[in-house]
Amino acid sequence: MTQKSRQKHENLARSLKYLLGKSPDEFGVVLDPEGWVDLKSLVIALQENRETKGVSATRIADLDWALEDSPFEIESKRIRLKPTPDFIP
Repeated sequence: MTQKSRQKHENLARSLKYLLGKSPDEFGVVLDPEGWVDLKSLVIALQENRETKGVSATRIADLDWALEDSPFEIESKRIRLKPTPDFIP
């Protein structure tokens, strides 16, 4: 993976960590009680933001393999932050 590609993945991951972990309501995203959100709903919310416009579900799913220690769990077309001691959905 090139440096530019790695940087794009890291920037997207940073945006998603903020959105999913700190302020989902700011983006109109509703998490279920376990912290999951449908990828399609997430992509729609991301399209409203200038910095994340154009992000696709495929690009989000790519984070799982592109980042060495991905902070996300992706399954059945949904995503959440992995639970950690400082973040429990």
